[in-house]
Amino acid sequence: MQDYFDVKQPKLRLLAGMLYHACELGAWCFGENGDLYYTTCVYEKELKGFFAISGCLDYALHERTECDRPFLMEDSIGLVWVGEHTVVDTATGWKALIVIGPFFYSSVSLKNVENRLRTMNIPLPMRSSCLKILDKVPVLSHGLMFQYVKMLHYTVTGEPLKQEEILLQAPKEKPEETPRTDRGRLGEYERAYSTEQTLLQFIRDGGTDFQHFRAGGARHEMIEIEDFQTGAPLRESKDLLLIFTALCARTAIESGVAIPTAKEEEVSWIQKIERAKTDSELMELNIAMVERFAALVRKTKQNPDISVPIMRCCDYVRTHFDEPIDLKSIASEVGYTEYYLARKFQKEVGVRLLDYIKDVRLEYAKVWLISTEKSIQEISEQLQFGTRNYFSRIFREKTGMTPAQYRERVQARPEEQTQKGE
Repeated sequence: MQDYFDVKQPKLRLLAGMLYHACELGAWCFGENGDLYYTTCVYEKELKGFFAISGCLDYALHERTECDRPFLMEDSIGLVWVGEHTVVDTATGWKALIVIGPFFYSSVSLKNVENRLRTMNIPLPMRSSCLKILDKVPVLSHGLMFQYVKMLHYTVTGEPLKQEEILLQAPKEKPEETPRTDRGRLGEYERAYSTEQTLLQFIRDGGTDFQHFRAGGARHEMIEIEDFQTGAPLRESKDLLLIFTALCARTAIESGVAIPTAKEEEVSWIQKIERAKTDSELMELNIAMVERFAALVRKTKQNPDISVPIMRCCDYVRTHFDEPIDLKSIASEVGYTEYYLARKFQKEVGVRLLDYIKDVRLEYAKVWLISTEKSIQEISEQLQFGTRNYFSRIFREKTGMTPAQYRERVQARPEEQTQKGE
């Protein structure tokens, strides 16, 4: 192993140093038996523990040993690792495992990570420590991740790598002990529908900071429903995204974008989707498409009577709608005093800033009421309304009905609505 380091370590050390200083992405070198020989990761003990407990290390050492290409691994928390084997001794075939990671594909809220940690039965004190460490894990776009993987492969082999040659394969999951129930399928439908509706609301708002928006758990997942698997996963992913493209175009039109403009965008994205060769390309297109349609809506809604700072104020509210927001934080964002911002906002927009914040949250409350099974208390807490009673009172003042009545009326089956009409 020492001979290997003497020859290859300078290149690997250089790559590891560049990755760490670029975005604090760690690099690791393991022996065939799992012994760690080298790492640049600051939280070596803790993150190596996640790597081992999740089964990713075992998967890389045993099931991917014969692989001559880089492969991706993702655990239940959402941590992603990239591994690649390289021959150390050509005479014996002895190999080393080079790993870069962990990172997150997209920003995730610490609340979601904490919930996942809770399912692992990690004690509370240790869970708190883990959250502080996971908060420092870098977040990479798919495009940047692929660049780093290509750099790793070239450093290890001296050969170029095409994006489609990267194995996007996670460790095998344990088989389910019991068949998935209809409730399980409904849960998948619910999550997909909820995500879809939240993203469409982002387009209606003409949102700006999509990376922050995704941190709230609004990332669009093209999940696989077993009932519809055809044996062609890429084709299925394309079909799902094509359907979503049509929904994005229609939402943009309903939000004021000219029909020819929206349709031209729709055709353009359809062509890009059909040309895609991997699921990763489709994920990148998905993100770019939502941002583009939101930008069109935002441009349509721009009002010459509203100043740039107040527009920024509105964007801030719509991006942080599920976080505690106060006048002080918004004033700091736009560079005004609280008193001046409050007066200027009401003069230009026509409503008080606090009322505007409340209205934005109520719009998302409507989306969640009809697209999720979140309890009214959960929605109230996540949208910062506090108590259920206060949320219900504000909702009723705005819509003329309580949240429960709104959910029941909108989600009523067609036959029930017909009977009511009769």
